[in-house]
Amino acid sequence: MLMDPKFQSSFIPKQSFKIPEVARPHRLFKVFPALATALFVLALLASVGVFIYARVLEREIAAVGAELSEAKKKINTSVLAELKSLDHRLRAAKAVLERHQTVAPIFAFLEENTLKSVRFTSFNFAADKDKVTINLLGQTGSFTSVALQADRFASETFLETPEFGGFSVSEKGEVSFSVNASVGKQSLLYRRAFEGNQ
Repeated sequence: MLMDPKFQSSFIPKQSFKIPEVARPHRLFKVFPALATALFVLALLASVGVFIYARVLEREIAAVGAELSEAKKKINTSVLAELKSLDHRLRAAKAVLERHQTVAPIFAFLEENTLKSVRFTSFNFAADKDKVTINLLGQTGSFTSVALQADRFASETFLETPEFGGFSVSEKGEVSFSVNASVGKQSLLYRRAFEGNQ
């Protein structure tokens, strides 16, 4: 019995068998585990750092709290009460000085703006809610001096509506007159006397 030449009796192949290539993972799949591991390690280190930092802050807060408690114990309550009382008195004095008025600016104005040929013999003032009214009696050698004095007062804004009147001539030839004017209370505040000197 002869065998057919096409029929092979051996199960061992005569040709080499080619193994099909299996698809290898890309490089990206090799980098991904390394990247994930690095991120995990960084997250772990960061959480440990935050934990340690929180503990350090808690200790510092406790230390500052202890220092504050110690400082509170050292404060003398009687000295503190005295300082509070002094502060209250100083604030009250400041409030009084802020509203305090003085007639010194009126005299300074008259000294600066009265002509050499004019003299005032009487000064009266009355204060109301918004302004101070002043009444002056004066003397001079001529009506020209009175007119010049009226012009001088009118040119200044310190006096509001100065009115000259009550003119009379004495036996010696001197002219007597009166001046009525008002001054705003803001111009007479005590603190303004120091504002110009600073």
